[in-house]
Amino acid sequence: MTKIFFTTLLILTLIFISCGPTSKSALEYNDRIMGIVNLATLAQNNFFDQTDGHNLDSLIINQKHYAEASKKCVDDISKLAAFADNNDYLEAATRYVEKLNEMANNEAKEMVTIMTKASDDITEADISKVEQLVNKLDSKTKEATDDVEKAQRKFSEEWKFEINR
Repeated sequence: MTKIFFTTLLILTLIFISCGPTSKSALEYNDRIMGIVNLATLAQNNFFDQTDGHNLDSLIINQKHYAEASKKCVDDISKLAAFADNNDYLEAATRYVEKLNEMANNEAKEMVTIMTKASDDITEADISKVEQLVNKLDSKTKEATDDVEKAQRKFSEEWKFEINR
């Protein structure tokens, strides 16, 4: 009887232990989050690549793509649940994609409006405004990036996996 009890207890313990989160599942969770973050970042970078003013049609297209892609990323990340009752990393990543989406629909859109004016209609104030918007985008992006990187670093340390950069 005692042997059956201990065998059953051992099996239940092993089942309980194997059901909890692991470093591998944490790494997979990290990869899902970073996949979403990287899509939003790529859309923003593609937009920035077009701000040289050489191809205004491409600038317009990339701003729309940036807005659509970042919106999809907001939707995708909102479907993820917290990992092991800790959502600090998820919240930081959510703030990141929400911030990029906000910038796509505000600052980036305003830049396109100014930059697609007829060249004779662009004033020094317009040029100054575009420079201010670029600086604002850079600043907000850096802040959001630092926030998500800090949360990711903490998450990886807690779950003992290495971040490949």
